[in-house]
Amino acid sequence: MKTQSTLITLKVLTWFAFVGMLIKAGSTVFLLVYSLWHPEVIKTDLILFLLVMGFQLLKVAMVWIILEGMNSVNLEAPFTGKLATILRYLSAVIASAGIVALIHIAVRSHMYDGPILSTNIPPASEYLFLAGLVFLISELFRRGVELQTENELTV
Repeated sequence: MKTQSTLITLKVLTWFAFVGMLIKAGSTVFLLVYSLWHPEVIKTDLILFLLVMGFQLLKVAMVWIILEGMNSVNLEAPFTGKLATILRYLSAVIASAGIVALIHIAVRSHMYDGPILSTNIPPASEYLFLAGLVFLISELFRRGVELQTENELTV
C-alpha cells in the first residue's frame, strides 16, 4: 500500500517535470521559428542553438519514456518484457543526449578556441554514464523476465 502511494506521488512529480521541460523545449522551438523572420533574435551561432534545442527535446523524450515505464509497472509481477524494452529505449535516448552534449561541447570549444563551460548543456560524461547504468538495469530486467517466466512454468 505504501509503495503504491509512493509510485503515485512520483508519477505526479514526473508529470510536473514533463510539463516544465515541454514548455522550455517548446519555447526554444518557437524562438527558432520566430528567428526565421527576425534573425537578430538568436544571438549565438545557429548550430549551437540547434544542438541546445535537440538536447532539450531529448530531455522531454526521456521524461516521456519514464512516464511510460511508470505506467507499466506491476507490483505483483515487476519483471515484464515491456518494462525491459522501455528501459532499453530510455538508455538509447540518454546516450543520444550525451552524444548531442558531447558534440555541443566540441563545436563550442572549436568555435571559441578553447573549452567554454555551457550553462545550457551539462557535461556529456554524466549522460553517457547514466545511459550505461540504465542499459545495465534493462539487461537485469530482461534476465528477471526470463527467470520469472521460468518460475511460472515450474510446478
